[in-house]
Formats: sequence, C-alpha cells, structure tokens
Amino acid sequence: MNPTCFVARVLLAVLTLGCAGVVMGADDPRDHFTIGEQAYAGYVVQELSDTIIYKGTPDGPANSKHYRVLKNIEYAGMREDGMWRKGQEARTRGEYEDAAALFDQLAGGQHAWEQVYGAIAEGDCLELAKKYAAAADCFQKVVGLAPFDKDDATVPRPRQWVDACYRLGMALAEANKIPEATKVADGLSTYAQLNGALNSLGAEERANAIRSAMSATQNDSKNLDNYSSKVSFDAAVEPAVWFHYNIYLAGAWNAAQNPSNALNILNHMIAEPELAKHPADQSKVYLLRGLDNMTTDPTAALIDLLRIDILPYSSEDERCIARAAAGSLLLDQAAKIGEASKDERQIAYRKELLRTARLVLSAAADASTHIPEKDKAKALLDGMGPDEDVPAAPNAAPAPGGATSAAPDAPAAPAGGAAAPADAGASAPLKPVDP
Repeated sequence: MNPTCFVARVLLAVLTLGCAGVVMGADDPRDHFTIGEQAYAGYVVQELSDTIIYKGTPDGPANSKHYRVLKNIEYAGMREDGMWRKGQEARTRGEYEDAAALFDQLAGGQHAWEQVYGAIAEGDCLELAKKYAAAADCFQKVVGLAPFDKDDATVPRPRQWVDACYRLGMALAEANKIPEATKVADGLSTYAQLNGALNSLGAEERANAIRSAMSATQNDSKNLDNYSSKVSFDAAVEPAVWFHYNIYLAGAWNAAQNPSNALNILNHMIAEPELAKHPADQSKVYLLRGLDNMTTDPTAALIDLLRIDILPYSSEDERCIARAAAGSLLLDQAAKIGEASKDERQIAYRKELLRTARLVLSAAADASTHIPEKDKAKALLDGMGPDEDVPAAPNAAPAPGGATSAAPDAPAAPAGGAAAPADAGASAPLKPVDP
C-alpha cells in the first residue's frame, strides 16, 4: 500500500472514531469523551443511562456506544467563550446568582446537553445562593424527563437523571418541603426495585441521602446518623455527588452541635486524592475545617483559614469569612499575652499578632461582598483603635505643646520649623508646616 494512502487512512480513522491520543483545541468543533481508557471525538447526540449516541461527522449516521463509566466528557460548546464558560467563571468567583442566570440562558439552547447541563448547573448555583426552592425547580426539569415507575428500556432517560433526582430531593429537604422530598426519595426507591433499572444501587443510596437531609431539617440526629451510614459515594467514580453530599453532611452535623462528626468528615475529604483535582471545592473544605477548629485547635484553624488567600479558586465570600475568622483568632491570641507582659519576645510577638490581625480584618472589611462577616470584621477593626505604628496625618489634631505630627512618609522636621526635603536630591525644600 502507498505509504501516503496508509497515513491518510489512519488520520481519517482518528478523526472519525477517536483514539486515546486525541488532541483537543479551542477551535475543535467535536465533542470529546472517554470510556474506560479509550478517548473518542465526535458529535454527541445524547447521553443515556448506559449508552452514548454520537456521530463521527455532523451529517453522518448515529453510532451508539455502551459504557459502564463515562468520564471526561466535554462538549465543544463548553470550550467556547459562551454561556457555559462564563457561568463557570462566575460560579468560581462566588457570584452564584449571576452564574445561575447564565446557565438559565444555556438551558434554553437547542442541544440536549445544553438543556440538561444548563438546568443542573443553574440549580447548583441557586442552591449555593441558598435559594433552595428555586434550585429544586431547575432540577425538576431533568427529573421530569422520566417517571420513577418505568425502567430505562421502557423510558430512556439522561445519564444525569438519577443525580438530578438526588439534587432535587436534597434541595426540597433544605427548603423544608418534607412531603415533596419524601416523594422523591420514595420514587428513587421504587425505581431501584425495577428489574430494568440501570442504576439501582446508586438510586437507593441517593434515596437514603435525601432521607438523611430530611432528618437533619427536622432536627432528628438519630435518623440523620442512621440514613447517612447507608450512604457511601465513591470519590473516584462519582466525584461531584461525593463532594456535594459530604460537604452537606459536615454542615448538617455542625448544625446538630456535633462538630467532631463534622471534623471527621472534613478530614476524610482532605485526605481523598480526588479533592486535590478540584481546587475550588478544596478551598470550601479547608474553610469549613478552619471554622470548626477555632475553639478546639486555634493554631490548626489559623493555618486552614489563612491558606484560603493562597488557594486561587476561593470566592470573595469565602475569603471574607476566612479573613474575619482569622482576625478574630489573632486578636484572641494577642489578648492572652496582654499589654502588661514584660517579656520582650512576647511583646514583639503580640505586636506581630496585632499587625497581622489588622491586615486580615481590613481586607475582610473592604470586601466587595455583602455578608455579616464583613460587618463583624469592621467592628473588630474599629475596636482595635488607631494603628500605633502609623504616624498621624499632617492634619491630625495638635499634640501636647502645640506640635504637629509629620506626614506618614515624611521624616521629622528639623529645628527651625522647616520640613526636611522630600529626598536627598531635592533642589528645593518643602514649605514649612504651619503650627
């Protein structure tokens, strides 16, 4: 065979069927997904419970590929500078309602992936904004695509259907809509018992997760413990639902006045290698652990809280909360040393604690967000009084004896009343400061 023809055929096979070495570019019009270790590139028509339908070319025939685990799926539209990317960027910045609006526009698109991914992402952002009833309405758009009492062979459903049911039930439980949440949990259990259900184990696990959330809302710690013990999501296989449930559960145990349970969950999350692949989620876990440790282990708390500034994907709200909490801890540590200490090292250490507290509290008080922690930081900052290390401004009140303090960056005026030159090379001195 002519070598050129052979190479051309190989290239055609790569373009049509995909291979593990597929290279993605921003201008690549194809969608990309991985089944097992095999990567594919094509034009995805629909994701179903165990099958992905796609075309090798836009106008080509549809192919179906069965899978056990579908991962790393990325639609060409996700790489464009469109609603998906803009929504993700807004979500990362903590602008959850703005992100929800962008995903709502995406959900109005003509492609199946836009409608499903857009609705779930919109619901996720509204849940982060604590608008649980509105979030439930978004998840219902996907849940409503298939009934609980029909199996996948009878009524095909999107791959994300079971997860959308879980998110719907959790949002309803958070909104204290217990009867509606109960219907979703029981519906998932009904689906799990169908002979043709393709995700029966996952459905029952998600049903118990919803029941644990209902128990938490009803302040029923016994059933919270009972149902949550029946839930064990695999971080490597289903990282999104693993993160969502565990971060929820840690918060639920905190609300139930059981911080030790919450800390155990957060420590296990941080030890999970999968979390390191998602820095924005990692930041949330460190923040919660820092807040939980404030009473029992202030030093460990400070380490977690101050690292929020280092992690690049924390939101403005998260940074404000972390800074306000860290500033409070630093002030507490300075207070334990006290002003009366005669130990020079302790005096210097206290001064450094106060300096750092002032910095982080100032950053929290100047945050662009509007949350209670911003006001708390400002109150703590005001309570510290003026910074003793910063000289008074030129228009400050006269000091005893009529003298006026020099400007912060200017050296002291020499005898005779004239201010010192602004720098050694200045040709003309500054005008005298009027007493």
